[in-house]
Amino acid sequence: MMPVCWMLHPLVRLHWRQIDGEWLVHEGLCGATHMIDLLSAAVLTCLEARVPLTMTDLLDQLRTDLSMDATSDQVGATVRQLAALSLVMSVATPAAAMHAAA
Repeated sequence: MMPVCWMLHPLVRLHWRQIDGEWLVHEGLCGATHMIDLLSAAVLTCLEARVPLTMTDLLDQLRTDLSMDATSDQVGATVRQLAALSLVMSVATPAAAMHAAA
């Protein structure tokens, strides 16, 4: 079985603001604005490259590129919250993700 990959929803266009240490992300298509924590902002930043990432890839990128030491449970919960907001989506394989984005 292929691992689940996560990616930014293909229709999502994010606009960022940081105000008094808080992150606001505005999703341009539906017009929703969300106040998110640092880990959520970091996860979205990793996924903005539009490259599907497994949870292992996402954890590695958070540690390597952003110097964040989050657990897989923390990142998993964050990804599920972002999916509930329709900002990210899961795909079975990177090939399926590329098809979804087309």
